[in-house]
Amino acid sequence: MRARETYARLLALPGLAVMVVAAVIASRYTPFWFDLSETCLNRDPCFSEVESAAVLRSTSWIAWAGLLLVVLSVGLTARAQSSAQRSSPSGSGAAIHAGVSGLVAGPAAAAGLALALAGTLVSRLGWAVVVIAWLGLAALLETLDLSLGRQRGARAAYLLSLGAALVGLVALGGTLAVAGLGPAQIVGGVILSSLAVAVVTALGDVVQDRHFKPWAGRTAAAITAIFVLGAGAGGLGLLVPQKVWPAGTWSSPNAHVPPLAPALPRPAAPTAPAAPGPTQKPTSVSARQPCSPGDLTMTLDGFDAAMGARAASVMVSNQGESACYLDGFATVRLLQGGQPLKLRIGTTSSEQPGMAFDGHATRVGIAPGHAARASLYWRGYGNAADQKTPQSLEVRLRPGVAAVPLEVTGPLFDLIDGGELRVGNWLPAA
Repeated sequence: MRARETYARLLALPGLAVMVVAAVIASRYTPFWFDLSETCLNRDPCFSEVESAAVLRSTSWIAWAGLLLVVLSVGLTARAQSSAQRSSPSGSGAAIHAGVSGLVAGPAAAAGLALALAGTLVSRLGWAVVVIAWLGLAALLETLDLSLGRQRGARAAYLLSLGAALVGLVALGGTLAVAGLGPAQIVGGVILSSLAVAVVTALGDVVQDRHFKPWAGRTAAAITAIFVLGAGAGGLGLLVPQKVWPAGTWSSPNAHVPPLAPALPRPAAPTAPAAPGPTQKPTSVSARQPCSPGDLTMTLDGFDAAMGARAASVMVSNQGESACYLDGFATVRLLQGGQPLKLRIGTTSSEQPGMAFDGHATRVGIAPGHAARASLYWRGYGNAADQKTPQSLEVRLRPGVAAVPLEVTGPLFDLIDGGELRVGNWLPAA
């Protein structure tokens, strides 16, 4: 029986190794934490988003298989252990056992999650480290249970330790996810994690083996396994391949546009608002009708580049006789030599292109003679992109209106098939 238990415990090691190897492989195809749109990592020439998505999907299945090995190891270990009560229970009380377990578990859980966060920042090791932290903390709590716990069998002590370790990690991680990562929040999360483990341990001491029906232990083990598998599936994502738009198709972000406030009654003799001064921030005005391509003069400018990041701006100027408005995000299509590039189109924030990826849809009213802008953001492929064939950018203000072609006369978009182009929300411009 003891040998079977040892082999069952050792089965978790190859499972963890598989998860780590999958994470290391996926790291090459995963954006670094401060540059989420990076698509070319440690490889020349750059790989496409299709290739990246295929590798990430494969490694996620490999990591999933490793997690299944870990769960199988837990189940076999519990099955191999004895359910007979220990013959010499400790003389220590339940309060001492719960207190010591709580004091140990809080800092240990914090250390495990800190290592998981560090693993996430530099690679995809986060979930592998979390599973390692869970098993390590459970082993520590199991040792304390066998030394200080009340009279119970080895199987009950093992399952109780796994459950207590899981509760401690979830309590700490959930607290930090909700409250943030400030010093006070971290201390509060550690305290809450310690209290949670202490409560679970105390309950395990008060409700001993003889009070459980046989199905109770199996139910607790099944719930723990389902929770771990569900958390792993959510974290690993079983990564669905990222969509690459076929040539000639359009993609339009389905962003919610807040309803426009009722327009004020138009004065008898409307006057155009004064142009903003040098220090005056451009503002949106009230407008009753959407802008049409015929009302606007549209240009492409503001090209900028730094450390692989690229940015440009679509500028529109209202040449009509009345104010009009633009909603949310324009829809764009980039053509190289007259042929559309197969790009993924997303959204970003025009205030901070590349930093806040999911920009908020806004409605911008443009007075006659005034302008609005939308940022374009992408990660450059450098020499891997075609820098000689003419390009044009088609901009569609909204579904149902004609696209406006803009010739790219300045620096070209250094994008290739499978690349990503993000479109910012409209903002008032001077």
